[in-house]
Amino acid sequence: MDCLSPSNPIREVNFMKCAQIGGTETGKNWMGFTIDRAPTSMLVVEPTVDVASKLSKQKVAPMLEEVPCLKGKVRDARSRDSGNTILMKEFLGGMLVFTGANSGVGLRFMSAQNLMLDEVDAYPYDVDGEGSPVEVAKKRTLTYARYKIYRLSTPLLKRTSIIEPAYENSDQRIYMVPCPHCDHGQELKWSGLTWKKGEPENAVYLCNQCEKPIPEHHKTVMLEHGRWEAQKVIRELVAGFKINALYAPYGWVNSWARLAMDWSKMVHDNDQLAIQTFINTNLGETWDEDGGEKIEHSDLWERREIYPAPVPDDVMYLTAAVDVQDDRLEAEAKGWGRGEQSWNIEKQIFWGSPGIMTSADRSMPSVWELLDIWLMKPFAKIDETLMKISIVVIDSGGHHTKEVYQFVRPRQSRNVFAVKGSNQPGGNIIASHSRNNLGRVLLRTIGTNAAKDTIYSRLRLHSPGPGYIHWPQLPCYDEEHFKQLTAEAKVEKKHKGVVIGSYYKKTRARNEALDLEVMNMAALAIMNPQLYELPASQVTPSIKNNPAGDQPGWVRRRKGWIKR
Repeated sequence: MDCLSPSNPIREVNFMKCAQIGGTETGKNWMGFTIDRAPTSMLVVEPTVDVASKLSKQKVAPMLEEVPCLKGKVRDARSRDSGNTILMKEFLGGMLVFTGANSGVGLRFMSAQNLMLDEVDAYPYDVDGEGSPVEVAKKRTLTYARYKIYRLSTPLLKRTSIIEPAYENSDQRIYMVPCPHCDHGQELKWSGLTWKKGEPENAVYLCNQCEKPIPEHHKTVMLEHGRWEAQKVIRELVAGFKINALYAPYGWVNSWARLAMDWSKMVHDNDQLAIQTFINTNLGETWDEDGGEKIEHSDLWERREIYPAPVPDDVMYLTAAVDVQDDRLEAEAKGWGRGEQSWNIEKQIFWGSPGIMTSADRSMPSVWELLDIWLMKPFAKIDETLMKISIVVIDSGGHHTKEVYQFVRPRQSRNVFAVKGSNQPGGNIIASHSRNNLGRVLLRTIGTNAAKDTIYSRLRLHSPGPGYIHWPQLPCYDEEHFKQLTAEAKVEKKHKGVVIGSYYKKTRARNEALDLEVMNMAALAIMNPQLYELPASQVTPSIKNNPAGDQPGWVRRRKGWIKR
């Protein structure tokens, strides 16, 4: 906040931080100061327009109402032509405008002396074909000699992070706190937190000089006497700040004991996705998605197991995926347990043209008829309990889209759905859904990059637990299957020499096994996530917001399908 003051010569402030440590709150204070003491135009950019609206309504509007020195500075929104809307607040001497990084028009709306770029690692790579939203927004400050830019974010992926290189190009300030025993100033690092095996609730910090344990109740005094120290001398007027959850004030939820307990559980469960989230949101560091070893198909093939029954006992429900080729249908059934641990159950290939829906010769059924019979097949557990497939997704993005729609339409009540893949950047496995298609069926779009990121991270797991994938020793899971499963590699996507993203590229011609894994993961995403909280005996194949709705216990209401 000192650096954002008009009296400070610093022009850019970069804040690389953990979650919920006060980064946006600092920006709110800057907005209030701008309105009250240093009026000028200010642009606030959130990842999306929707997030910008929520920031304005839920955080800024109450501040303008309740803070005495700001009350009345922005006119009442109810008055005619008040200049007070959700996305724009006019005041004497300037205006405060909110927009999203996904809106090129919003980024070009006005020139601004003050620019706040919030959660920049969640920005899209490109906005309206004009390039990086950060660079587009920064051009709005060019007409001001005494501009200020505040860039902040919780870091995400190392490959595409915006905040990490911005911090590295700054003076790299670290908050140094004194040891209560020897007064040695030091940065609080995750490696310094320690606890006895099995006792994470008693975590303490070891001083890196005297090596004496520091209980957390000393942190209040340590923070009070700490100071920011620059690690790098640069000519540019760019300040950088970095902080993690170990600095959270004593009494906050993220205590040292809570962090240690969360970490111990994740390591015990070998939950790589949770570890990634922990490193991003608590340690304030980027995640290197290429940090794991290379995946060899032969290693996966040798991991095959002999199941005690067609369906292992820990499986709670089954999904199925169908890949449509020009001369065949490839289908795979997959079982899911707690923590998204999965067991591949069976793979079938139905040879024949998908362009033929029904066969005149009943002794030679079409591939679609054979598929329909297989999808109704029960699979047995060791106690002879029979399980049926709960949900089916079929690829409609190939040459036989019409036939897929024709097969799916009458079977949506059985939770048979059409899907198509999209390689657009994004973090959601189910990117969107729509009925705007020739078949008028519910079509879901899969974010294939997000799904493949998850799958490849799970293929690197070496011991059973959350996310681990099992394969049976069956003829259908031959060495070719695992070659197809590892048939793609992640490559960088660059624009003018700058990495703006990544995508998956084939390293061999066939990759059907990987496509089936992606679609089964999409089927899982469609399933009701609350199923994970139920005992296995209570699990039913119900679907959240079921578009068909004829399953027992589901009724239609104006806002969708609900459980009776």
